[in-house]
Amino acid sequence: MTHGGEGAVAWDAGGHCVARAPAPPLARIVDTVGAGDAFSGMMLAGLTQGEAAEAVLDRAVAFASASCGWRGALPADPAVYARWRTPPVHADIEGATP
Repeated sequence: MTHGGEGAVAWDAGGHCVARAPAPPLARIVDTVGAGDAFSGMMLAGLTQGEAAEAVLDRAVAFASASCGWRGALPADPAVYARWRTPPVHADIEGATP
């Protein structure tokens, strides 16, 4: 669950809070459009690769915060995504790189 400038928390299926991630300080906010989608996308990417919610939460909050530094929902330079990518956990999946 996101809390805007305060960060986010992750809950397990039993309703217990398993992790908290504070939002990093931002030097400048350009646009918040897409920040929620950036957070959700990063969380889903990590979870579908087998990462625990606790492990991916900090990265999702940081990515959503970084997205507030560009105008609109997408960055002008798609290379910005490279630093946020992690290798897939399931290297046995065809086409996955370790």
